[in-house]
Amino acid sequence: VVSAKTSELPALQAALAMAMSEQTRLECETKSLQLKIKLNEELKPDVEESLNSLRAAYLEIVKREFEWAGEESCPACAQKLPPERMDELKSLAMGNFNQAKSDDLSANVSAGRDCDKKLAKIESNIIELNNELSLRLNDLDGALAVVASAKADLESLDSPAQSDNAE
Repeated sequence: VVSAKTSELPALQAALAMAMSEQTRLECETKSLQLKIKLNEELKPDVEESLNSLRAAYLEIVKREFEWAGEESCPACAQKLPPERMDELKSLAMGNFNQAKSDDLSANVSAGRDCDKKLAKIESNIIELNNELSLRLNDLDGALAVVASAKADLESLDSPAQSDNAE
């Protein structure tokens, strides 16, 4: 009886070692996934803040209105400029203002789209990582059960052997 149990011992020890190795691997993967989730969750508020800042800046850009602050007299001779020249300068300044406003809006919208994509990617990563973490935790529960079972098998082998030795 003892020799049969002794021959099972190496196989049970090997099974326990493999189960414990799998448990350790899954614990490392779980910790790694938890860290990745945490990092993504820490990035999210910064990106949301940037997006909110861009939204506020967009509204400020839209509110900008053209204001003519041009000279009514020639800077060289100080004579009053003719009305047609004033209209020409005002029109040119308004065109420059509108172009700058348009460029600013385009840059803001582009940056907003980039931020929105980044935020969507972070949220998607968090979902994917949480799903993966859930799977790894289930695998870990299974590995823990295998380790407990292997330990119980080893203990059951040791227990009768100890009682046989005591007799």
